[in-house]
Amino acid sequence: MLVARGESDFQKLYGQGCVYVDKTYFLKKWWKGVDSITLITRPRRFGKTLTLSMIKYFFSPLYKGVTKADGSPLFEGLKVWEDEEMRSLQGTVPVISMTLSGAKSGTKKEMEELLSKQVRSQCRCYRDTLRNNGLLVEDDKELIRRYANTDYYDNPSKVFLDLCTVLQSAYGTAPILLLDEYDTPLTEAFLKGTLQEVIDPLRSFFVQCYKDNTSFSKCVITGITRIAQQSLFSDFNNPCIDTMLNSDYPALMGYTEEEVKTLLKSMGREDSLQEVKDKYDGYSIAGKIDIYNPYSLNMCLANNAMKTYWISTSQSALPKAIITEGAADMKEAIANLLSGEGVWTILPTNLIYENLYQNKDAALSLLFSGGYLKSVDHLWKDRKSTRLNSSH
Repeated sequence: MLVARGESDFQKLYGQGCVYVDKTYFLKKWWKGVDSITLITRPRRFGKTLTLSMIKYFFSPLYKGVTKADGSPLFEGLKVWEDEEMRSLQGTVPVISMTLSGAKSGTKKEMEELLSKQVRSQCRCYRDTLRNNGLLVEDDKELIRRYANTDYYDNPSKVFLDLCTVLQSAYGTAPILLLDEYDTPLTEAFLKGTLQEVIDPLRSFFVQCYKDNTSFSKCVITGITRIAQQSLFSDFNNPCIDTMLNSDYPALMGYTEEEVKTLLKSMGREDSLQEVKDKYDGYSIAGKIDIYNPYSLNMCLANNAMKTYWISTSQSALPKAIITEGAADMKEAIANLLSGEGVWTILPTNLIYENLYQNKDAALSLLFSGGYLKSVDHLWKDRKSTRLNSSH
């Protein structure tokens, strides 16, 4: 069996016959759910991008009838394909899929250019398809063509909203909105001391394109943590916030123990379960289930070597800054973690970047959300206290 090393494109992964642990049950549960906006936070390399890719390939008309390498329907053989009603939805709902992973410089100019680039890429995705759409008036076709051929927008929010409206007219249903790595530009800006100049255009885009937008059906946003700055999410109308501590989809990303058992058995390696458990069973989601690190396990199976893989992919600038610049109680907490004692803390539900160097709980919350620490126990007092230990 083929095991992909870090592949996040659903068609390239499952369509080419690579090992895939079926998470498509999520599609029905999410689509039938009442939440219009869902924020899912998980550590790096945990399957967030792959999950959004799965949504895109299932719903988008751009991939209607998409097949595997053998010519069979891409989702055939997966849980979602067993449901006749869900099968009928494949390729029928337009999807606008964007990512903010390209942010590096932490400047307002880069943020504005990145938003323009991402919106333009979506206009280009639909340009040719909409040209032949019989439900659209010529003015709408010309509008998207003009947007697709424009390199930079002074107001990317307006272009985004126009695209939503045109897609709703073209397909008779409002689009699904996907946004990956929404917090990457904020982390880069914080490290460079330019947080405010980056968050202003991002917040404006969020409010106009997600909160006040009436032309979308459902939305999924992913990142590592929930950011509290400038009411980035507090202005939204009761979004579903799915985190490591409170999850409606605890098994969506990462591998459960049963999934690991099935995977190892299919590869004739069931005798290595205990060793795999000791090495990669590093997380607990919402206190409900233990989760294995998917990136490390995939690399282990692909390379046939039991090594520590995830930590070597770390973007470690922020954790290092927290440890070196943090207050004395944070350094004491790190010492306890390194000694294996663990620490008790009250994890904030929102991250405020400015608190990271002064507030131990805020710093530990970021390390927990980033996957460096795991929750091993809970204690209810006036507020919920969580005991953390190293996840590796």
